[in-house]
Formats: sequence, C-alpha cells, structure tokens
Amino acid sequence: MSRTPRDHFVPKAYLRGFTREYLTDERGGELFVYRSGNRIAKRLGINDYVACEPEFYDNHPIDKHWSQTIEQRWPKVRSALKEKDLSSEILDDLFWFVAAQFIRTHRVMDQIARHLSLKAAKRKRVMLDGREVDGLFVGMADTGEVMEYVAEAWPQGRLILEQDYSWTVHHNDRAFLFLTSDDPCQWVLSTEAVIMPLALDMALVGEIIQPGERRDFRHTHARLEAIRRINRVTVQGCKSFVYSHEETPEIGRFIERNHVERDVTLGGRGFDNIGKSMTDEEIERIMRHFTALRERERNAQKV
Repeated sequence: MSRTPRDHFVPKAYLRGFTREYLTDERGGELFVYRSGNRIAKRLGINDYVACEPEFYDNHPIDKHWSQTIEQRWPKVRSALKEKDLSSEILDDLFWFVAAQFIRTHRVMDQIARHLSLKAAKRKRVMLDGREVDGLFVGMADTGEVMEYVAEAWPQGRLILEQDYSWTVHHNDRAFLFLTSDDPCQWVLSTEAVIMPLALDMALVGEIIQPGERRDFRHTHARLEAIRRINRVTVQGCKSFVYSHEETPEIGRFIERNHVERDVTLGGRGFDNIGKSMTDEEIERIMRHFTALRERERNAQKV
C-alpha cells in the first residue's frame, strides 16, 4: 500500500540548521514547533510532519528538481558561508536556494493562485434579493498551473536577488540564536529588504541597491538588536508556525508578542490539485445557499 507523499515546502536540509543537533554536530534532529501567537511549543523530530503537506506540489517536476539539486547542495553552501566563503559557485547556489524558498511556500503561491483564479473568474447575471445583479465567481486555481508559474518565475527571482541587492550574512555568537518559520524568506514591504535565517547562527539580509551604489556581499558579527529584528520579521511573516531548537519562556513570549493576526478571508490554500473555474451549476447552488442564509437572517431579526 503506497503512502501519500509529503511535500516539504520548507526543505528538511534547511530545517536541520535549526535543530539542537546542528549545534553539536550530532545525527538526527529535533525541533520545537511554536504556533504563531502561542508561547507553548511541541517537540517534533525532523522527519515528522514538519513544514510539509500531502501532495502540496501535486507531483510537479520542479519539486523533484529542487530535491535533487539545490536541497542536496544546501549543507555545503551553509558550511561554506560559515567559513565566509564568497566564491561564485557558493553564491550561485545560495541565490537559487533563496529564490526558491521565497516562491515555493504558501504566501507567494497563494498570491499566484489568486491571480490565476481572478483571470479565470466567471461573470454571470444572478438573482439577489429579487433583482438581477452582475456577479464575479472565483474558483480554485489548479496546483499544476500555479507550479508552472513558479517554475517560470524562479530564475527571474534569482536574477533579481543577484543583481538588485547587496547582501550581508549576520553571524551570531549563539547568545541569542535565530528562529525560522514555515515561510522563512521574507520581503519587507517598507524597505524592500529580503531577510532569511540560514541556520541558528547565521541569517541573510539583502538591501536594495540605490542609484550610484555598487553590489556587495559581506559578512558581519550580528549585534543583539539585529538578531531581534531578524527574529521579529521571521515571526511576523510566518504563515502558522515558528521553529526553534529549544522551548524557553523567553522565546514563547517573543513569539506571542510579535504575532500578527492574519486576514481571515485569505485563510486556507488558494490552489487545489483539481482546481477549476466554477460551473453554472455550482454558481446556482452557491446563490441558492446564500439566498437561504439571508432569508434566515432576516427572519431572525423579525423575532
């Protein structure tokens, strides 16, 4: 009996850098998983159900490509960055990995799905409260179409990271380590900065190049405020979960304090493995249900 594949939208090779074993060079790997806004964590092994969903990518070829290329090379890239290696080969692999991690998780894929769903939305005249109105009915985007968009955008995203940003790898002294999340690569709207923790003791920060400036890539010792800022962005930008190597009251309070409420209308996945536009029959069924709910509400108000 075959098992449903678990597609890791955050690769295990990356998550290993945030386990207790990473600090001691031991085998295995345990994570403490915090739900956003909650100071209580659950201990899980790296091979448990962490940062994955069944058939999230619907067997799209790019998922296998990621697992056979950039994910395989990631431990070498991480080790090289710890040694402050700036060779072209390491930077090339780094930009491919970061670009993929930005575009392959829920946040960007849901944005792509909404874009595709709106393009395929059906406009239809329907009856509402006894009169005809124009309605726009949006279905679910198909996972395959979303992944085709992702595959096409990935090289473009990688090129932007290389050409439009200057980069700094922040190394900390393990006094206050970096967190990560189920959406680890964040684009900060106010400054256009790109922020991504790389491991417990490293994080990558990209600043947009201003006119007249030159591209740069450097290493620096992370000040405490920089560590807190990076962790704050990580917590605020997560979808649902934050990952750490330990459970402490301090980490729990930090995650609870920096939680950002999500728009409930954007909850859930915006794509499906059998996603499609709505049929006329589905639209009519929705309108019948909606009309019945409105009638029930009006009757309740009369009582």
